[in-house]
Amino acid sequence: MKAYEPEMVPIGPYHHDKLKFKKAEELKLRYFDSLLQRKPEIQVEHYISAIEGIAKRARDCYAEPSMNLDSAEEFTDMLVLDGCFIIEVIRSPQLYERTFPARSSYRNLQRDLILLENQIPAFVLCKLFELVEGEGPEQHMSLMEHLLKFCLVFIPEIYPRVIPPASELKDANVKFHNKEYDSNTSLFDVKFECGGHLVMPILIVDDDTESLLRNLIAYEQLFPEDQPAYVVDYAILLDCLINTSKDVQIHSGKGIIQNMLGSDEAVVEIVNRLTDKVIFNSDSFMYADLFRDINVHHQKRWNRAVAAFHRDYFSTPWAYIAFMGALLLLFLTVAQTIFSALQVFDKPPHH
Repeated sequence: MKAYEPEMVPIGPYHHDKLKFKKAEELKLRYFDSLLQRKPEIQVEHYISAIEGIAKRARDCYAEPSMNLDSAEEFTDMLVLDGCFIIEVIRSPQLYERTFPARSSYRNLQRDLILLENQIPAFVLCKLFELVEGEGPEQHMSLMEHLLKFCLVFIPEIYPRVIPPASELKDANVKFHNKEYDSNTSLFDVKFECGGHLVMPILIVDDDTESLLRNLIAYEQLFPEDQPAYVVDYAILLDCLINTSKDVQIHSGKGIIQNMLGSDEAVVEIVNRLTDKVIFNSDSFMYADLFRDINVHHQKRWNRAVAAFHRDYFSTPWAYIAFMGALLLLFLTVAQTIFSALQVFDKPPHH
């Protein structure tokens, strides 16, 4: 399954020696060579010797050993190479970022190194770390701190602060409007204005839309992290707003989306696929303020009450007529009561 398979760097026996990871194996060798230069007093034989004594225990940790690692020597070499690569990456992540400056590369590596089927036993890492940095419980703690820091950097990047979909926002009295293009307007000029008005430029969804947006996103993934990612941020916004066909209908009804596909479900599928495996920088998310303002508006009970009132009494012309009729009847009843009371007070007293 793709959810368990690495994209860039295989670790451990399950995905070792696959052709698509040939460059990754070359990268590990470069890192190992860098480690040897950094610690010239530790020779290759020292690493091999340190792991040979625990290789059998490590092999027993795997339910299905890789067929490409039949010999104990190959298995030991794999543990040394993969373990030293992990140690160098978590010890000095900036080295990897200099090698691969694209925003997606380091995030993909982080994803790969937390996959269940892409692991080597922790005691192997501890053994190698002791060899490189020295023995002692404080060194184990240092290794754990490096690993924890590495994982925590990854976790917040899973998704930015979200907003409810269009159907829920409509129930919170958010009004959707389209924005015509002019010389100063781009697709990304989305505004949340005073009074709960969400204004979005028109998006035409046809047979070429997904291909266009996905390729633009792919280009943005090659940029360094300090560069803006307009298409990625816009795709995240759409993914939040559109979860069901009802959400598409709201956008279409207001002219924000021009659906040339003929199916609302097709639009949902396209929008929800755009952000698959996409890496973004939450610190520079273009719509952070917009998300904050929308969530503040959504959380106010008064806005939901107003929306419910409009939905119950003004959703159709007949409901509007019925409400106005009831209001007129109430007015006439109150007026009749007042006139009757005035007549009573105006009558002269009986003697």
